[in-house]
Amino acid sequence: MSKYTIVARVRQPGFKVEVEGRDGARNTVLGFATEQEAAEWVATSRRHEQMTHPGNGD
Repeated sequence: MSKYTIVARVRQPGFKVEVEGRDGARNTVLGFATEQEAAEWVATSRRHEQMTHPGNGD
């Protein structure tokens, strides 16, 4: 299962999500106006990951 971290942006308003994939690859998703918006994206991404990789969660 991927690891998600919601982080407040420093130079611009809003939030970003740092994602560490199951294989260790790291990505950053930008463009969230609120922490709630970022959290909703994380929840959707986790659901998608569970559907595409069933039984591989921790």
